[in-house]
Amino acid sequence: MNADSVRVFAKDAVDLIFQPRVFFRGQKKTLLGRGRFLRPLLFGLAAQALASSMHVKLLRLLADGLSGTMKDLVQITLSIVFAAPEPLYQRYTESAAEAYGFFFSFWSLAVGLVGSMAQLALLTIVTHLSVLALFRPREGAPLRWHTTFKVLSYAQFPWVLALIPWAGSILALFLSLSTAAQGLAEVYGASLSRATTALAFPFLIFGVLFLVVAFFALFLALNLAHLVF
Repeated sequence: MNADSVRVFAKDAVDLIFQPRVFFRGQKKTLLGRGRFLRPLLFGLAAQALASSMHVKLLRLLADGLSGTMKDLVQITLSIVFAAPEPLYQRYTESAAEAYGFFFSFWSLAVGLVGSMAQLALLTIVTHLSVLALFRPREGAPLRWHTTFKVLSYAQFPWVLALIPWAGSILALFLSLSTAAQGLAEVYGASLSRATTALAFPFLIFGVLFLVVAFFALFLALNLAHLVF
């Protein structure tokens, strides 16, 4: 990656957070075209990876604690089963603890990224259904699922602000939704209110599903309690 590529990336990153409509206006032709999923996906995954790094650090603290417990168990096992001298089992247990901590951190990050991609795919499906229902196709701006996917991928980038302590996650969520709404409005030539409604539809569906599952679980719990008591 040369200096020009870095400057372009930095400018796009700043525009995505502070001037999303300017960014999407400049990328409109690429977003409406077929293919070219890599760049928007990299923006989204890079943001998720940075946001996850803070959580990985917290998980690494837990992993260090678990590694200490694992180290003690391995020491006891080696000393009892193999009658290993102290320097030998210290070397093995330290290596095992370090490997476990590294694996735990890597696994947490990998699971987070895979979960983010699955979440993005599901969000794209539901959002695009609402786009088809609410938007009108315009000349030169057909309603295509891959365009919605690319817009939503770029809209994940404000999640880098989740690194800010305390209010970072709330700020990132608000800016991500705002970026997605402005992107859909700019690319498809729709009003901002329609784009916001299209984004609210998935959250409404997930909210209703959550309430249905919660009430069903409560109903089962009450029935089980009635049978037991």
